[in-house]
Amino acid sequence: MKIDLQRLIDLHVEHDAGVPSNREVLWYEISEWQIKSLKELGMRPNHVLLDIGCGPMRLGMEAVPYLDSGNFCGVDPYPPYKALGEAMMREIECEKEYVMEVSGEFPFQQFDRTFDYAIAQSVITHLSLEQITLLFANLKEVMNEGGVFLFTFNHNAFPLGFLYEAKHPMMAPSFVNKEFFKELADKYSLTFTYNPTADLNHPTGQAVATLTY
Repeated sequence: MKIDLQRLIDLHVEHDAGVPSNREVLWYEISEWQIKSLKELGMRPNHVLLDIGCGPMRLGMEAVPYLDSGNFCGVDPYPPYKALGEAMMREIECEKEYVMEVSGEFPFQQFDRTFDYAIAQSVITHLSLEQITLLFANLKEVMNEGGVFLFTFNHNAFPLGFLYEAKHPMMAPSFVNKEFFKELADKYSLTFTYNPTADLNHPTGQAVATLTY
């Protein structure tokens, strides 16, 4: 079940969760890229997925119905997205269980689960180098052997600070490139793969990579 663009916008406004942007306009282009990429990488209904920066359940609207009940866990630092995400799931009439937490500290251990797949869509694009390192360290503790982490990033020459929805401080880091992630992968004894889904180019042109645990 899909929600039309105007209803997506209305729900954001009703829950004080921001103004219309490419988040709504590209809603289905991005969510379909996410779910198709995860499936191409091997995700099946019995697998457990961690959505880092899950927002208002854009991927959740695709993944929760696909996965076995209870196999979706999401975390996002922006508080309005929790109620909005719940509203989104009611709109599509999905009754499967899932968990969503509000935190900017990457508290993956609090889910008391281990994960087969994780995804960070347009998240590393907004983190400091210290936050990226913390994300990697915490993820290492909760990923199953053979698990896959799919993430996107930009090649920024200079850092840029901004306020997300004119409220939440965020930044676009610099010096985040293939070499940076390869070094982190080596540090944690992981396999780094650049552009793992070559036939599924990202809708916004971001670079795509995976880590295998």
